Amino acid sequence: MNLKIMNISFADSAGAAYTLSHALNKQGHQAINMRANNNYLNYPTIAAMRNYDMTTVKRMILKSDVLVFHTAMKPFMQTFNLTTDELRDKKKLLYFHGSDCRTYGDQIIEQANH
Repeated sequence: MNLKIMNISFADSAGAAYTLSHALNKQGHQAINMRANNNYLNYPTIAAMRNYDMTTVKRMILKSDVLVFHTAMKPFMQTFNLTTDELRDKKKLLYFHGSDCRTYGDQIIEQANH
């Protein structure tokens, strides 16, 4: 079964979304990493949000079978005016980058659970 997978991130921490997308594509899935902006390391990307309008990005999200949110979920939900009903039948994963030393981890997990 080939899945349409979208990795969504702000700056693609350490290239994780790109690397995951690349590996999934090698397995026969259709995976893309969509990042909001570049970071100073300028990791490779498959798609950058700045190259698409909001409607196109939202349509890509809604056509995906699996959504992998890297680090944060709530800002993307708000930005693209996504509702929990629209995403009800999709697998949603939260990929937390970082360590327990950072204080925002619990907040991100709480927002994702909501």
